[in-house]
Amino acid sequence: MKIAFVLSGGGARGIAHLGFIDAMKDIGITPDIISGTSAGAIVGGFYANGYSSKETINIINKTNLLKFVRFSFSGGLLSMQGFKNIYEEYFKIKDFESLPIELKVVATDIHDGKEQCFYSGDIVNPIMASSTIPTLFEPTKINGKNYIDGGVVNNFPVEYVLDKNNIVFGQYANPWLEKDNIQSYKELIERTFHLAIHASNRQRMEKCHYFQEPKELANFTMFDITQANKIYKIGYNETIKNAKLIEEKLKVVTG
Repeated sequence: MKIAFVLSGGGARGIAHLGFIDAMKDIGITPDIISGTSAGAIVGGFYANGYSSKETINIINKTNLLKFVRFSFSGGLLSMQGFKNIYEEYFKIKDFESLPIELKVVATDIHDGKEQCFYSGDIVNPIMASSTIPTLFEPTKINGKNYIDGGVVNNFPVEYVLDKNNIVFGQYANPWLEKDNIQSYKELIERTFHLAIHASNRQRMEKCHYFQEPKELANFTMFDITQANKIYKIGYNETIKNAKLIEEKLKVVTG
């Protein structure tokens, strides 16, 4: 049987996926397949390219991976070229077929509103597309079609790993927190995007053999890239806390 990880989007909160992956490894579970959207796709891309979580966080800090969203929210749409430059520099393997594990990346076709799962050919553009936040960045063009963040339609792409021979573990990095006061335009954009994707993903989570949604992540925004180490620890600690349950779920499925 194969081990599949499903990793949601979440902006900077997606760094918790690195903690999840490390904790699962400490429990004795490593993925054969990763299905990810947005931040989950980025984490999957770095993991599949052989980077440890520590190395990935160092790259995020060194390159200021999300610096392009730290601005005054004025003017037109931003280009994704800066992200592309980073992926092309650090991804040693640039096509899906050559990766040591299966990677599935979900983006949204802006023309028909349908999701598209990429799993062959070039990985750089699909990962860019999967994390192209609408209203902030220009759509990413692939084969003549324009794509935006996969989370708009499917922020937890479990469908692509549902197979009788797969054991599915997932982490959702967008816990919902009720809030009365929206104090900035940046917060309004995040809140609106979060609301749009939250409800549709609940049923998807329940299709995993095990999934977790660390509530502490609600204390961070999708732009809190400077809190990388704290966010990583939340994903790690949540997983270790549930180690016994995870092992039990694995035992039930494998017999």
